[in-house]
Amino acid sequence: MNHVDASRPPLTRALNLIGAIVTASALVARPPAPWMIPFALGLLAWVAVSVLPVSAHRLTAILLFVLAAAGSLSTIGSNGIGVVLIAVAVLQLTGSLARARWQGLMVGVGSIGLVAVSVLFIPFPPLGLLSIEFGVLVAMLGGFNRRQQRVAEAQSRTLLEERVTIREEQARAELLAARQTVSRDIHDVLAHSLGGLVIQLDAVEALLEAGRTADVATRVHDARQLAVDGLNEARRAVGALRDDRPSASEGRDDLAAAVDDLVRTHRSLGGVIDVSESGDPHPLGPGEASALARVLQEALTNARKHAPAGEVRVALTWRPSDVCLEVANPISPHRSLVAATGGGRGLPGMAERMAALPNATFTAAEHDARFEVSATVTSDA
Repeated sequence: MNHVDASRPPLTRALNLIGAIVTASALVARPPAPWMIPFALGLLAWVAVSVLPVSAHRLTAILLFVLAAAGSLSTIGSNGIGVVLIAVAVLQLTGSLARARWQGLMVGVGSIGLVAVSVLFIPFPPLGLLSIEFGVLVAMLGGFNRRQQRVAEAQSRTLLEERVTIREEQARAELLAARQTVSRDIHDVLAHSLGGLVIQLDAVEALLEAGRTADVATRVHDARQLAVDGLNEARRAVGALRDDRPSASEGRDDLAAAVDDLVRTHRSLGGVIDVSESGDPHPLGPGEASALARVLQEALTNARKHAPAGEVRVALTWRPSDVCLEVANPISPHRSLVAATGGGRGLPGMAERMAALPNATFTAAEHDARFEVSATVTSDA
């Protein structure tokens, strides 16, 4: 049972009470008659319905049935005034979403029948009878029309609530995506910069222990430059997050510059790297060059952590409709100190970054004692 319209405003209660009082004036200055008994009973039922709490659904329904029956039995004797009682009961039963349709229909049809039977005992003009029956029918139609309006209002509220819920879910999804983006960028910047700093500081410590103080200055200079580069990269990442306007990449220029910087940094940290490029470079879509550069950055960071002495091979292959980046490094059986500094977010971050691009694929797996990372972007530019 639907209780959407169960509440009755105070104004509605007041109007019902006023209507009952005005209708009761029909008893004033009239000689006693049998029809007055059901008429008075109907008035009491009307007043009770008006003052009952909305939670008393079953009692209210019983009183409305009594109201309709009393009006049907007193309509002919009261010269048609009792039809007001029938109309009130029929309107409330047919127009309320808290009531089943059959209740209002049964009361309306039953009232029409009782009024017609009453004419057999009390003479009444046929035209007047038709007017009363037509009035009951109009009350039924008015009640059902009111019911349909309330159904439409309830559906509109439901649709509005669903739209609000959908917008809230979309906002939460967008917030989660933004947080993931921030998390990936922070991880990439910190893992690359701080991991490199740890390596440089380890080298400084080793040089000091060996007494090679002349080489310490070079390492300190490299560490400082790495920190400056990391700070600048963090600023660029924050700036990109604040700027919601996508910009198209120029393909080779953006990606090549990022590859050169990452390779140079890797070598300055003592890493061995071999880079090859093939094919004809072409423009990339928004964010594609940045995503590939981040994949290379994270792959080199992982290589320094897990295989610091191994040679890293980087292959950048340009094809007519896509570009493929492949990074491979040997798997070292010895776990370095830097390897323990990771949080396990690198590979998932690379996968999420590539998954955010249309027509992009990413794989990372061990193969023949080597760890291989492959990222391919199909560009629509």
